Amino acid sequence: MAILEDVIADERDHYQILGNLIRSRGHLPALPVQEAQAALDDLVASRDKGVLARPAGWAMPSME
Repeated sequence: MAILEDVIADERDHYQILGNLIRSRGHLPALPVQEAQAALDDLVASRDKGVLARPAGWAMPSME
């Protein structure tokens, strides 16, 4: 039970930090669709290679 409580507390911290980042950051400039898609593709590729850290609650994508 203690492990579950730790995981829940950790997730609450993540949401609080993300919420603060979102509120403190101004609006981003609009990007052309191609640039936005390229940036997203780069982030996904980095995540899939294991370059970016994943929160504990994220499962690995299914390779089916």
